[in-house]
Amino acid sequence: MTKYKHDKMQGNEGDDKFIKAVCDKTAKTMGVANTNIVVLTNKNMDEDQFKEATRLPASPYGVDDFKSYRYFVATGAYNHCPAHLKFLKEATGLDAYKIWRGTHFYMVYQGLVRSALRNPDNKEEVHAATVDQQTTWNLKALFPGCKVKRIAGLEQYALRGRTKQWEDDAERKRAQRKQNKLERIMKEWRILNDA
Repeated sequence: MTKYKHDKMQGNEGDDKFIKAVCDKTAKTMGVANTNIVVLTNKNMDEDQFKEATRLPASPYGVDDFKSYRYFVATGAYNHCPAHLKFLKEATGLDAYKIWRGTHFYMVYQGLVRSALRNPDNKEEVHAATVDQQTTWNLKALFPGCKVKRIAGLEQYALRGRTKQWEDDAERKRAQRKQNKLERIMKEWRILNDA
């Protein structure tokens, strides 16, 4: 999920912003205090959320200090701007999905495997939360037997598109016929004026 989508996700009037809601609901769903959670997020996001949680470094590769944490949350969006994505497609010949998988997804995966999953002696469940389905389903494929469930309390959040222009299909068709008639009249008027 992109930072743009994070900002555009809206709940009902008066609800918290999406990322704040994710952070609040995740801790409640997991049933733990923020001090038991390790978080992977963008540097400029979530400054107020997960204050007591342990933050993974922006690049978590090779870090071995978080093996005791069984609760992982990823709210970051590690996506490329369109110009950079276009460059990578042309330079590498890869499609957008493979680039996403090699950057955003791999960053989240690396963050997750810094947790108790890295500890061979850990026999307890490890819980992970992500903010988008694509990341979740790709992680599930790598960990056979894991369970996926929604974070309770986020059902009302959705990307809000533009407001409806017409009440129903009949109104839309009337408007289209009116527009076609106007264009036909303008075309005839131009022909008469050019003659």
